[in-house]
Formats: sequence, C-alpha cells, structure tokens
Amino acid sequence: MTDQYSNLIRVRSSGAVMTQDEWLRSHADVSFPQPLTVKIINDFGADPVLNGPQATPEDIYQYSQYDGVIEQNGLWFTHYVLGPTGLTPAEWDAWVAEVNEQHKTANKSQASQLLAATDWTDIPAVSDPTNSPHLANRAEFNTYRLQLRAIAVNPPVTVDPWPVKPEEVWVSN
Repeated sequence: MTDQYSNLIRVRSSGAVMTQDEWLRSHADVSFPQPLTVKIINDFGADPVLNGPQATPEDIYQYSQYDGVIEQNGLWFTHYVLGPTGLTPAEWDAWVAEVNEQHKTANKSQASQLLAATDWTDIPAVSDPTNSPHLANRAEFNTYRLQLRAIAVNPPVTVDPWPVKPEEVWVSN
C-alpha cells in the first residue's frame, strides 16, 4: 500500500481496528502476497485506513492526539483531536507545569549552546586592536551574549524572538 495509507486496517464485521501485522496474524492460515493491496484487504472483509489530517495545535500545551478512525464517503481515515483530552483540572495544571519545565529546559540548553559557540569572542586577544586581524564588533557580541546569559540563567517558557548573532566584523591593521 502507498504512503497515503496508515498501518491500520478496519474489520467490517466487528468494527475492530488493528495494525496490518495484527490483521495478518489473525489470518495466519492465509499466505498473502506482499505488498498487500486494497483489493485483497477488501476481499477479506476489511478496509484499509487512510491517513487523516493531524489536528493543528493552537499553543504549546496542545498536541495532535490519535482518536480512532472515522468514515467519510465510504473510506476510513485516522482521526486526530487536540490533546491532551480528559484531564481533570489538577491533571491539567500538572500537564501545564510539565510542558513549561520542558520548554524552560530546552531554552536553557539552546541558550547555553549558543553561548558556547561564541565563547571565543571573550578572549582578549581576539578583539585587541594591536592584533591583525581583530574582531571590531566585540560590543555587539557582548550584547548578544548578555541576552543569551539572561535566558540561560533564568529560562523563560517561550523566547520570542531569540537574540540574533551578529556578523563577525574583522579589521586588519
């Protein structure tokens, strides 16, 4: 089957949805040609499930969550909803706290990596005007690194926008 098909098959008689491997095991006495075709699956009383559209998260606290299959015009599609679903208020608060911590950790890590990538700008000889060439815009890098340190030391949930690394300006004597 092509990429438009999920790995799921729906059995018409029971409505059960299973993976292709589970469906093949349920017919262990049959030797199917590979790859499976829509015709073969139909001949055995089942329908291939096509990939439906993912749900589109509206903020960082949502994700696309599988929610079964749905029929549209005689075809079966995977169905997705915005998750997480079914949480109590306390569970929602815990979920938000967990997501916030994950984002803070990721932002701290990103800021630390960007700082490490520009550590060389703090070497005095790099910007010493008696050296040729030397970094002429060290002050821009200092500002950039100060912004990154603020994120690394006290990481926010979101960073918008991220500081922009200045272009290196080298001057030769």
